[in-house]
Amino acid sequence: MHGWDLHRSCGRSAELPADLQVFCQELIDSVPEEAMRRPGGFAPATTPPENPSPTDRLMAFLGRNVD
Repeated sequence: MHGWDLHRSCGRSAELPADLQVFCQELIDSVPEEAMRRPGGFAPATTPPENPSPTDRLMAFLGRNVD
């Protein structure tokens, strides 16, 4: 996730490889929502752009601004 943040801060886009995308989604799905959103965790989900990529959808769920 931090690599995505760094790319975005430099004005570059970044797409996760499909296998990493699946791994991240499975990991996130295994964590209770209240544990993810507690202080020090992830921000509330944001709205992804229209027709988001899988990475944009994941990052929006994790509270990143992907517009």
